Amino acid sequence: ADAGCIEVTYTNEGDIAHTLLVKGKSGFKLSVGDTDTGTLDLPAGSYVLFCDVSGHEAAGMEADLIVG
Repeated sequence: ADAGCIEVTYTNEGDIAHTLLVKGKSGFKLSVGDTDTGTLDLPAGSYVLFCDVSGHEAAGMEADLIVG
C-alpha cells in the first residue's frame, strides 16, 4: 500500500466473526460479521494485521502489510 491514508475493507466469507487490527496502532479495529471498512494513516514501514478474537492470532490469523 502507499503511505498515507489507507482505506481497508474486510469481507468475511465464513460463519465465524473476526476482527482486523494493526499491531501498534490504536483506534483502528474492524469487527467483521460480513463486511466492514475503515481508514487509517500509516507512514512507510511494515505492519502486522491480526484478529484479536480469543485464540485466533495464536492459530495464525495474522498477515504482513507493507506500506511504501
